[in-house]
Amino acid sequence: MYIDEFIVQLIFTAIVIAIVVVLCYGVAQISYKTRRINPLKKWYGKQKKQKKKYVRRSRYIPSSVKQKVWERDRGKCVQCGSQIDLEYDHDIPFSKGGSNSVDNVRLLCRKCNRSKSAKIQ
Repeated sequence: MYIDEFIVQLIFTAIVIAIVVVLCYGVAQISYKTRRINPLKKWYGKQKKQKKKYVRRSRYIPSSVKQKVWERDRGKCVQCGSQIDLEYDHDIPFSKGGSNSVDNVRLLCRKCNRSKSAKIQ
């Protein structure tokens, strides 16, 4: 009877030790080089990946910029001087990283703007 209780107690202790070892391995990982315990993320809750914060760029040119460009270019195409079918054009194309600032926007007629396409002049 004493041996049966001893075996049951021994098996119970082995199970408890196995559970503790599994939990400890899951919670912490020992680095042998630094001899420090590094917590793993899975037991402390998965940390949310921080989304990259970026400002979405827009091709929209603000009306204040349009007004300043119109006054600066005197309502004419800066290449041929036409006053018909004028369009606001990015000097450095938006697709190539150009901004919507007054320095990068200019007036071009439709013909000049189509011939320019997405080139940097």
